[in-house]
Amino acid sequence: MTRLIRHIAAALLSLLVLCPGFAAKAGPALLFDPHKGTVLYQEDIDSLWHPASLTKLMTAYL
Repeated sequence: MTRLIRHIAAALLSLLVLCPGFAAKAGPALLFDPHKGTVLYQEDIDSLWHPASLTKLMTAYL
């Protein structure tokens, strides 16, 4: 029984290694320094985007 479990575990681990990773799609980005009032980094800031949760909305509000 333990040999079967080891073989199954080895097969699952090998699948993790062989499967391709997911491609990440990054959206707009903005890094702002509130003390100096300057934009430190911006990328694709003219496109529309929406925060994903209420926590992010409250963070943006504060």
